[in-house]
Amino acid sequence: MAKKKKARSKKKASFWKSAWNIICNKKDTKGEYTKATLSGIMSVALNYLAIVLCAGSVIAIFLIIRQAVLTQWGDGLWFSNIIALLFLTALCVAVLFFALILRGCANEIEREDDKNYLVAVFSALTSFAALVVALVALLKG
Repeated sequence: MAKKKKARSKKKASFWKSAWNIICNKKDTKGEYTKATLSGIMSVALNYLAIVLCAGSVIAIFLIIRQAVLTQWGDGLWFSNIIALLFLTALCVAVLFFALILRGCANEIEREDDKNYLVAVFSALTSFAALVVALVALLKG
């Protein structure tokens, strides 16, 4: 009887069965649903942020090239124009590296098994989002 019960518990449950277990609190999952939910949410959020940063950097690089073509290089301002374009290019490259780091973090969080670590990272991301919203509200006035 015990072997039959173990074999039945190892069978993968359907989505609706899992949802029913969560709603009715019928099954002790030892935090598996929590780990899967938190790691999924954070992985999607970090991947989305990485994609947005990459797209923004690519657009910014095209705008820097456009600005370099349209800039007037006479009147002794060529040195300051070069410095400004180099600074903006370095900023775009730094943002691309940051996006790459975020993508790596998303992959690591997706494979993480420690529930306490996932809750701490989720709390940190939520706090950072609240900080950004508060700063926007403060500066918008």
